[in-house]
Amino acid sequence: MSFKTKTDPFGIADGTTIVALDVTGGESATNTEAAGEDGSIVANTVSSTLRNPSVTMALKAAISKTLGQWKIGNVTTENSKCFALGTIEITTGAGVAPGMSVSGNQVQDGAATGCYYPVPAFTLLAKHHAQILFSAFTLSGTGCHLITANYRISGKINLVTKDHEPIAFDVVEGKIEASITVKQTGSAAPELAAGTGFAITSPLAESNPDGDYPTYTATLTLYLEKSDASSQSNASSQSDASSPS
Repeated sequence: MSFKTKTDPFGIADGTTIVALDVTGGESATNTEAAGEDGSIVANTVSSTLRNPSVTMALKAAISKTLGQWKIGNVTTENSKCFALGTIEITTGAGVAPGMSVSGNQVQDGAATGCYYPVPAFTLLAKHHAQILFSAFTLSGTGCHLITANYRISGKINLVTKDHEPIAFDVVEGKIEASITVKQTGSAAPELAAGTGFAITSPLAESNPDGDYPTYTATLTLYLEKSDASSQSNASSQSDASSPS
């Protein structure tokens, strides 16, 4: 028996270092109904099916990405349908394999990447360790250990629709949220410092249950700066046009 090939419509899983495990199509349609004088449904119209896919992935080897190599809001095409990348999630933890997932929205046919949020450079190891990515923070305190560090890189895909069909879109509210868990085994409480550009948006909160070591959780946030692929393309075209032949 052979399984159906799993493909990532957003192009993050390359099949070499990142492989797609689970693919969810996220199909939906809008059913518009109208009632008659006796309250019965007398008419309905079903819009075309739209897909808002999500993909869970596994890491086969370490990956390193440069600034902007991944883009929130990037448009890809699969089976003549266009999709905008909305979220990348990366999970790391002590004793567990690093994990990744991506999701996004179907946008209008023929769409191209316009505004986007470039994902900062990072390296993700294939080791089963909790990892600090994007230089998001530093952790100190003797006997304090980083147990989990999860990263959600996201933007909101704003769709413009007509009769429930997408006709335009933009991406807004780009950010990275780093959620961490720390275990304290010594006498000193952990100390958390935000990395450049990050802010501690949820400070270290202690949980000290009976018969266990104290655990702390915190969240740090980096708000991303938007870029515009169309303006960069226009600038490049103007530069080429002004260059002497």
